Amino acid sequence: ALEFYNKSLIIKKETNDQYGIANTLNNIGYLFDKQGNSNKAELFYQKSLKIREELNDKGGISACYNNIGILYMDMKNYDVALDYQLKSLKFKLVELFQIQLAIYHTLLFCKISFLSQKNLE
Repeated sequence: ALEFYNKSLIIKKETNDQYGIANTLNNIGYLFDKQGNSNKAELFYQKSLKIREELNDKGGISACYNNIGILYMDMKNYDVALDYQLKSLKFKLVELFQIQLAIYHTLLFCKISFLSQKNLE
């Protein structure tokens, strides 16, 4: 799998696909994580995180924080794990609020449309 991820990374770099590079780096980190190579896993997660921060990819940043938190949890370094998990949660709560706000607006316009339709009848 690592061979294919490395080939994918070359292509994504050639096409300057920053999101693709970040995703591939994250996947390589996950692969090392599952192989028990925590140092390399963190290295690739951190590389992915750096790109995601440059892109302001909030969902990707949250995913990286989550992955790094799980990595530290597996290493039984619970203080650091919790720090990363809370950072991830912060992004998820902002995302949840934005989704709730979007649902509210949609429901509001449904109500307006429904009431407008009733007034026409």
